[in-house]
Amino acid sequence: MNKIYLTLVIALTGYTSYAQNNRLLPTGSAGVGTSNPVVLFHIL
Repeated sequence: MNKIYLTLVIALTGYTSYAQNNRLLPTGSAGVGTSNPVVLFHIL
């Protein structure tokens, strides 16, 4: 179960960094490789 959760977190973090690098997300304050998990769920 922890493996699935970790995979999801890594995938969401990667997508968030990718989206911010390409300015697809309005929240530019999160930064690349953010440590704030709440920001990751804003893209859902």
